[in-house]
Amino acid sequence: MKKLIAAVLAAASCASIAQAQAQAQQAPVPAAPTSAQPMPAFTLDQAVLAAGGSAPANAAAAAGIEAAQAGRSVAGLRPNP
Repeated sequence: MKKLIAAVLAAASCASIAQAQAQAQQAPVPAAPTSAQPMPAFTLDQAVLAAGGSAPANAAAAAGIEAAQAGRSVAGLRPNP
């Protein structure tokens, strides 16, 4: 009896999964807008500037580089006699 119940539950769960997959495959694809204007192409410099404005990690890395360069210049100075 337990095996029969387990088999029925397994079949029912597989049927719902198969139905969900069939519905996902039949989902309509939205049409592309026909009145859309083509976007202007980015140059590499424009893309880097656009990405730099939204990435605070780049600003932190630049500050770290400046700090390292300042440390090198300070390390090269002679002490005042």
